[in-house]
Amino acid sequence: GRRREGVLSGLFTTALKLSVTAGSVLTNLALEQAGYVAPSSSCTDQGMVFETAEADAQEASVLQVMRWLVGPIPACFVLLAMFAAWRFPITPTSHAERLARQAKAQSAEKLGESENPKAEKQVYSNWEHASTKVVL
Repeated sequence: GRRREGVLSGLFTTALKLSVTAGSVLTNLALEQAGYVAPSSSCTDQGMVFETAEADAQEASVLQVMRWLVGPIPACFVLLAMFAAWRFPITPTSHAERLARQAKAQSAEKLGESENPKAEKQVYSNWEHASTKVVL
């Protein structure tokens, strides 16, 4: 019965910010290694101003890296996420089992029926039949 929405929200937000930062850094490194050259054009209040006579162009290796960064690499991450979701199925039966285990643990805690004198609580992980002991 503890409310942990704030902790979960904070963890999710931190993970999201770290992943966006890591993605930006790795993308910039990959483009730099491929030979990306920053555009020499700039915007002014008169519009686009080109310092060279021709428009900015990139090498073929830069375009190939960009294709990888918007195609196969994100697709691999989507497949990885699908595999993780498949490994953690939330069915009505498994949800009811988890709720029953939680209710049993909470009722035993209220009655003072601890299995261990150190008051260990059983914490179930997201993976089926895996568990971890946490000593409070």
